[in-house]
Amino acid sequence: MVSGNVTVVNSKSQSDGSFFARSKMSLQRQTHFLWKWCQKDSLLVMEREGIARRKALIKFARRCREIVWQTLLLHPIPRLGVPGVVVHI
Repeated sequence: MVSGNVTVVNSKSQSDGSFFARSKMSLQRQTHFLWKWCQKDSLLVMEREGIARRKALIKFARRCREIVWQTLLLHPIPRLGVPGVVVHI
């Protein structure tokens, strides 16, 4: 499947040993989920589009948040903002 500049290949070997390995969701659906998740679409919208059922979407979103959190802990952002500006997170 080709979408814009991205080619999605539905191959089990691509998912072995990767972020996608433990999921029962197809690689194509996972890629669709990640695209929507990065766009901050709601899980309800994703469910309506048929990406997966709500329970699977919640589990996958939780896993994505955990990975992002672990990445930030391992590779912290050195500094936010500029001198004299308070940044609220």
